[in-house]
Amino acid sequence: MELTVRLNSDTISTYTSNSILIGHDIIKKDDRTTDIEWFFDALNYSTIIKSELELKNKRVFTKVKLIYENKETDNLDIPDNKIFPNCILSNDVYSFLQHQHDPEQRCKEHSIRIVNIFKWVADSLTYDKVATISNEHVFKYSKQNNKIYAIEGQSEKRMSNLNYIVFKMFNNLNINSYEI
Repeated sequence: MELTVRLNSDTISTYTSNSILIGHDIIKKDDRTTDIEWFFDALNYSTIIKSELELKNKRVFTKVKLIYENKETDNLDIPDNKIFPNCILSNDVYSFLQHQHDPEQRCKEHSIRIVNIFKWVADSLTYDKVATISNEHVFKYSKQNNKIYAIEGQSEKRMSNLNYIVFKMFNNLNINSYEI
């Protein structure tokens, strides 16, 4: 059983047995709320609806796809093969080099790989782990001094603050990113 979760702050919420759309009627957005804060609040709320659907169906979803429609288009296909726990899959994976200015410490096999946080697929438990991270937990990392990691193959581009937050969150949850 597969589920598609769509988040869109410009629409009204709806859900069916295999699709959830969280909109502005459930998660309010005002002038003080940033897009990222709304995204994480809506993502967090989506786990409640997902769990209710799982209880109603008496089955856990094997694959859950997330699309944040304010930022991404839904061009992500759910893979046919099994998705293992603690793995997130996307067709947008970013690789960052650690120790960019020290070639002796750099190792391409150990570059940091992060999926696009706005478009990914995971199993039900991994989805819950990522989605239940609160805004307070996520944004505490934004106040820390971020390490600068360069995007692989583009030395002038750096890891954004959001990518750093996602990297720390996935690292703490022991979640691996893979490209579909």
